[in-house]
Amino acid sequence: MTTLSELTPNQIRALIKIEHLGGGIFDVGCQAYRLAPRTVLGMVGLIEAGLVEEFEGPTGGMRFRLTIKGMAVRELGAA
Repeated sequence: MTTLSELTPNQIRALIKIEHLGGGIFDVGCQAYRLAPRTVLGMVGLIEAGLVEEFEGPTGGMRFRLTIKGMAVRELGAA
């Protein structure tokens, strides 16, 4: 189980930012180039925890989106 309190402040910012930039599970994802370098570093830990997935977007380039587990941690505080 992953809880919100286990995440670093940078990872929490990344978890919030990804949704505001179009990173929902049914979305085309948040484009990596739109994120600050420290936010991208926060994404790495979120990927390792299974909260975010990375993929290549329809026009190329890396994108991030929340997994179902990531949405649960963001909304409920744990998953």
